[in-house]
Amino acid sequence: MTGQSSVLLQYRKEGERIVPAAHSLLQYEGRIDWTDPEQAVWVFPATYVRIRFTGAVIRAVVTNRRMYWDNYLGYFLDGEEGKCPLKPEGSECLSWETRGDGIDGKGVHELVLFKRQDACHTVCFHGFLLEETSKILCCDPLPERCIEVYGDSVSAGEVSEAVAFCGQPDPEHNGEYSNSYYSYAWMTARLLGARLHDIAQGGIATMNGTGWFDEPNRIGMESVYDAIRYYPPSDAYAKWNFRAYVPQVVIVALGQNDSHPDDFFENPTGEAAKRWCEHYKALLGKIRAKRPNAHIICITTLLEHGKAWDEGIDRVVKSMGDDKIHHYMFARNGSATKGHLRIPEAEEMAKELAAYIKGLGENIWQDTTRLHNVMRRAKRGEKLTIGFLGGSITQGCLASMPKRCYAYRTFEWWKRRFPKAEFTYINAGIGATDSHFASARVQEDLLEKKPDLVFVEFSVNDRYEEHFAETYEGLVRRILDSATKPAVVLLYNRYYENGSSAQEIHRNIARNYLLPGVGLGDRLYPEIVSGKLEQECITPDGLHPNDEGHERLAGYICEFLESEVRKCFELSPYESSDDQEMAKKRAASTTKLPAPVTDNRYENAKRFRNRNIEPESISGFERDDTPQEQIADIFRYGWTAVHEGAQITFRVKASCIALQFRRTVHHPAHKALAIVDGNEDGAILLDGDFDEDWGDCLYLQNLCEESETSEHTVTVRLIKEEKDAPLPFYLVSILTAGTAD
Repeated sequence: MTGQSSVLLQYRKEGERIVPAAHSLLQYEGRIDWTDPEQAVWVFPATYVRIRFTGAVIRAVVTNRRMYWDNYLGYFLDGEEGKCPLKPEGSECLSWETRGDGIDGKGVHELVLFKRQDACHTVCFHGFLLEETSKILCCDPLPERCIEVYGDSVSAGEVSEAVAFCGQPDPEHNGEYSNSYYSYAWMTARLLGARLHDIAQGGIATMNGTGWFDEPNRIGMESVYDAIRYYPPSDAYAKWNFRAYVPQVVIVALGQNDSHPDDFFENPTGEAAKRWCEHYKALLGKIRAKRPNAHIICITTLLEHGKAWDEGIDRVVKSMGDDKIHHYMFARNGSATKGHLRIPEAEEMAKELAAYIKGLGENIWQDTTRLHNVMRRAKRGEKLTIGFLGGSITQGCLASMPKRCYAYRTFEWWKRRFPKAEFTYINAGIGATDSHFASARVQEDLLEKKPDLVFVEFSVNDRYEEHFAETYEGLVRRILDSATKPAVVLLYNRYYENGSSAQEIHRNIARNYLLPGVGLGDRLYPEIVSGKLEQECITPDGLHPNDEGHERLAGYICEFLESEVRKCFELSPYESSDDQEMAKKRAASTTKLPAPVTDNRYENAKRFRNRNIEPESISGFERDDTPQEQIADIFRYGWTAVHEGAQITFRVKASCIALQFRRTVHHPAHKALAIVDGNEDGAILLDGDFDEDWGDCLYLQNLCEESETSEHTVTVRLIKEEKDAPLPFYLVSILTAGTAD
């Protein structure tokens, strides 16, 4: 091992196993710097790592960098809270002994290690050390609800544990009373059952050059809001990727420190006050640009401050003209305490704020209007089409017959649950394909059949990459905005051998569109890891379900659907014609799509085969016009070649271009080059050999992704002719995106 792994090796004892920071079963929360994949760098309060394990001892290896105050990490071991003092500088190993029967009464323990304080210190978490016989288990899934807070020391929980000083000025302290767990921010998240990113820093103000933080430089939130690392100033700023976490609710809690060193609102109508309002409005605008669809709630706190600040914020919020930006005032706003909020006062704030957020309605978290409308139509006995789009799991790979796959079993639930309705089933699953291909084929394979409800499943075929966040969003937007405005339910699977999945980037897209989803892998994988379920019972290869596996997946989806039926008809019954008309109007209001969170070049992706594009030039390639009998009949309507030097060129208008070709298990296979705009030096190899054993692969090769749409030439040239090749080289299609219509 090299790099930071050597820190773990330094502390490892004989008989211990290393659990590196990047271990797939560790669960993290917070804005974390993963620039070095072997260490998680924590700056913001409420950042944490969670582990479930068996064994008598667990140790954590960290490196601390102190800026000021004494520094502590907080922890919960089997629900019991404690804190660990840290060395000012350098690495150390923290240790805990487990007691009792754990969280389940059977020896399973859980440790949550979290950052109690703000940027008064930076912590590098390197990993855990466990006994060799210990097992690591799955943590409970993180909530779908997500909150983000931008604030100061009150949002960070500074001096919150000094409960003997409620309503009084702060006692002398050196960091020992600060605990983000008891901030109103984390309390609010817990009351709402939500995740939290707490972008809070003691002493910070809105504007650079004001506030108490980092005197005399005074860094403001306008410089910190988009950072991972920001202190000390000698460090280069590290920027945060806002696509990595998409909250439905954002809280902006600034203004408390902004009167230092000058009170901008000494004259509430003066130029200084106007200048502050301009900066506050600009910051809200920047946050809105990063969070285009979130509800933004502007607050100050119970800590004493002048009313003019709240009046200024109110004017700014009204001037924004955005019905998703709110200004909330607490019952004892600005008058409850002269010192920082202690635990009881933070609880007071959290309860009020959580009640206000709940009052905004359930649809701020997840909008099931379209799904409930489908259920009402089904109950009335209408004709409905249910579609499934995904990879091999959706296609039904390893199910003994098509009607035993999860998709058809889910379809049967609709027929049983609503016997008066007439349903049509569409399975548009194609094995070994991802959301990139789906974004280009969804119109032909599914949307032309006018579905009313679409289930989408690509979490094991997409990779955890920015590219797939964009292709997945393009696919989702295309379905939502198609002619029938169908309901969409997203499905998330995992690899059962290691738990990997692209579900986190998919869930970020889901949150942006408030779409419901079902974590299929989140239900099955913990049972496998814990030993409650033998992997071989549900999947022979660690991924594809057998009949029992498909039955379980369908069962989880049907549980979700049953819960939505109850909400639809028990909580919001629509019986009269007036109610039906109201439901139609509400459904219509959901047709306007929110702004995208990615560059969104794939919403209008296209697929070109020999039926809808003619080569600009062709030599040695032949058309394949063999009819395509079904969706999964994938090697059709392309071009084939067998002789070295065969060449085909296309002209397309796009910003993103990819090719699909056949990689075959029947070796040897021909090889070709893909050349964009005549750039021979940048040519990409298209290797027809496929080393897997499950069959030929419809391989998708990206050629370019650019920000601007322009005309390009794409040439494919056969460079290696295999005399004994049993199959020709097969160019299946060209995929483009960002194409101007």
